[in-house]
Amino acid sequence: MDVRGCLFDPYGQCLDGTPVFPRRTKHSPGVNPKVALAISGLSHSDTTKHSKSQISHTLSKDLTQQLLICFCWVIKNIDKSTLKHWMRELSPQRVHQFVDLLQLCISCFEYDPSKQTSLGSTASSAVIDSSAACLENDETLIMKSIETSSLLGGEKISGTIRWRMDEVGCLSRKRKTTIYSHPSEVEIALEKQVATEVTLITVDTMETLLKVLAMPASDHLHYLRPILVRLLMHIFACHQSVQSLESVFATQRSIVANYASLIFEERTELCAELCLQLLRHLASRLPTIRSNAAASLYLLMRNAFEHSSSFSKVKMQITMSLSTLVSNASSYGFALHESNLRRSLKTLLTYLENDLSVSTELQKTSFATQTKDLVFNLHMILSDTVKMKNVSNDFEMLIDLMFRIAKGYQTNPDLRLTWLINIANKHAERENYAEAAQCILHCAALVVEYLSMRSFGEYSIPKGAVAFEELSENILEESATSDDVISPDNDGLL
Repeated sequence: MDVRGCLFDPYGQCLDGTPVFPRRTKHSPGVNPKVALAISGLSHSDTTKHSKSQISHTLSKDLTQQLLICFCWVIKNIDKSTLKHWMRELSPQRVHQFVDLLQLCISCFEYDPSKQTSLGSTASSAVIDSSAACLENDETLIMKSIETSSLLGGEKISGTIRWRMDEVGCLSRKRKTTIYSHPSEVEIALEKQVATEVTLITVDTMETLLKVLAMPASDHLHYLRPILVRLLMHIFACHQSVQSLESVFATQRSIVANYASLIFEERTELCAELCLQLLRHLASRLPTIRSNAAASLYLLMRNAFEHSSSFSKVKMQITMSLSTLVSNASSYGFALHESNLRRSLKTLLTYLENDLSVSTELQKTSFATQTKDLVFNLHMILSDTVKMKNVSNDFEMLIDLMFRIAKGYQTNPDLRLTWLINIANKHAERENYAEAAQCILHCAALVVEYLSMRSFGEYSIPKGAVAFEELSENILEESATSDDVISPDNDGLL
């Protein structure tokens, strides 16, 4: 842990509260820092002079991976009771360094899917039915003249592969042996296995830490709870195998069930990040991942309804997360499969119907109605996204369409706020910071307009969008037309 500062870090971030998901792009789902400077009237040039990283890595990536794999081997094979006792004796700073090393393991051993596609047709593998090769007297099976393309210059290399077959094993069962005909295939397969193993070790260590936090006299380590959740978000954001994701989903559901107050009340930004990650996996092409993500999102909604004072905040976070996801998917470096996402949303309604059929108490609540309204809003966002794809190559037409979509949600503040933020992000991508700042002003006016309908006691709240009239000529568009349009007490309002 003492050499943490000298290790290679692919993303150069620690568990200090920085959102994990937008790490692949300079534009985060929130307010761009440059836009915030434009709102305040400051110049960005002065703030960027010292923003470049000044960290020089002493160790190479390969050496860092060798040290981290030794670290993972130790924590995997150490006795669990000994590991718990050791964690409890660590100082808060050392525990934080330990968790930071776990995150670094995920970053350094993340599998890059582009390596698989870059191999292309030059690599192929042969699957051999080894049961037919079981010979008497322990004979040796020989494969000759396996030609492969060399990584250097494309030369063909002829070689012979020998292995001794296990006679007992061959007679007892039929097994298959995969022969890789390209050296890179072996490296890629090994890299996948190592990435999966490191993720499983990290998740298992996280669960051990959570058990330590639940033990008596561990109050001094409770500050680790949001840090562990952020570590979980980082694991979700990285490329993972199906096996590792199943374990991650199980741990995530356990954390939501056991630390509901932390996620829904104390640190609501964690809930927003979690919604973003779950929605991203809802669009996966693999049914196993989609089913796990749908189950996690539904249980998140159910826990939010049962443990928080209002379900509206979580609904807003899910709505804004989906809109952010569909509008910035290309910036995040992945393709969004809309049909898979729609299929997963139908799965949420299936879970709801199953719960309603077995729980009479749930039928008496408004959970079913709110969930159906939420799914309807999510389908609306996906439909609007299809329209955006048709004009994606024309920036001006795209912004005009997004503005008309936002205009159509005058009576739905959650969706209007979501689309205003999306417009701001699109302008920020083009470095149109003045236009992005105007969008953020409209977002602020919209929020203040509906906050002014509530009572906050001694706290002074602006009287609505009219307070921003001197900053923008058309800011009064965010004014509520009448109390009949929407009530501030309705669930789903901001």
